[in-house]
Amino acid sequence: MNENIALASMHTVFLRLHNYYARKLRSNNNWNSDKIFLESRRIVIGIFQNIVYNEFLPKITDISPYRKYSSKADASIANSFASAAYRFGHSLVRNSFEIALK
Repeated sequence: MNENIALASMHTVFLRLHNYYARKLRSNNNWNSDKIFLESRRIVIGIFQNIVYNEFLPKITDISPYRKYSSKADASIANSFASAAYRFGHSLVRNSFEIALK
């Protein structure tokens, strides 16, 4: 059962994007299926991170764009913050959607 059609559609978009890159990588490389899957996954995660950090977060926060990467930085997150962020995301979901029928 799809609880939220908008969320399900976003999952479908990213799944298809993953499969698109997997097909491209399969045709241009001699990699096994695991390597193709993981590399496609890495590409899609990068695209998703770019959308979140460069397009979504600037719209909802005053935080300036992150410009300095450090592989030594602790990337963990406090459970309380993650829970609050999760609830915030749910508060953005609309109660209903209009479907245009032709």
